[in-house]
Amino acid sequence: MATIKGITVQIGADTKGLEAALKDVNSQANKLRGELKDIEKQLKFEPHNVELWAQKQKVLNEQIETTRDKLSRLKEVQAQVNQQFQEGKIGEEQYRVFQRELIKTESQLKEYEKALKEVNLQSHEFNQKMQEALEGVNKASREISQELQEVERLLKFNPHDTELLAQKQKLLADQVENTREKLNELKEVQVQVNQQFQEGKISEEQYRALQRELVETESQLKNYEKQLRAVNLQNHEFNQKMQEMGDKLKKAGESMVATGKTLSTHLTVPLTALGTLAAKSAIDFESAFAGVA
Repeated sequence: MATIKGITVQIGADTKGLEAALKDVNSQANKLRGELKDIEKQLKFEPHNVELWAQKQKVLNEQIETTRDKLSRLKEVQAQVNQQFQEGKIGEEQYRVFQRELIKTESQLKEYEKALKEVNLQSHEFNQKMQEALEGVNKASREISQELQEVERLLKFNPHDTELLAQKQKLLADQVENTREKLNELKEVQVQVNQQFQEGKISEEQYRALQRELVETESQLKNYEKQLRAVNLQNHEFNQKMQEMGDKLKKAGESMVATGKTLSTHLTVPLTALGTLAAKSAIDFESAFAGVA
């Protein structure tokens, strides 16, 4: 901050130039400002990325602390600067530069605090939506489980019923998709929950509850996928057997048709001959007795 050169102040037991006294907080503020700019740039392309929102929240918190520290230092030396100006030890331009720096820092602090409130509000709304989404997923999961139990109960009485097997296959596929969606949603909030736990915003019990939910959901997904593979294999084997049976029946049918044709040929010729012979015999019989009165 070259514009406030020449102002010497006492902070604690040290007497130093105001520029040097603010060097560390200015350096940290510039570093955080650059990082925040990068995060906001990336958020334009990924506006729903939980990790980026968590980073923005963290950087804003750090920026607020840094800006508060700077403002505290400026206010601490304000009386000294006023006195130096009244005594003519610093010029009016230097004095005005100091006042502008003080006003700018106060304005920046308010701006960062406002931005953090907006991020916290967005996080709260996101958590609410996530909670609602999880409730919807859990409800759907319960309904599918109940229907699946009923199908499996009926399959105990008729294990080869194609309609029941098809229903079980579809229900398991729906449950896999539903559980996968729940797992993805839990993983999305995991970063946020980790940060909230580190910052002491949630209890260790709440943190462990989420970890257990993650582990349980992953286990459920593996179980449903395993069941679905088993049903798919069962249906595939059943279809193969049905195909084989169909092929055998088809061959048997073709064989019967061929046999029928052969029998028809062997029987038709003799029967025709027999009919001709009978007709001829009848004619001969009539001729033989034609003259008998």
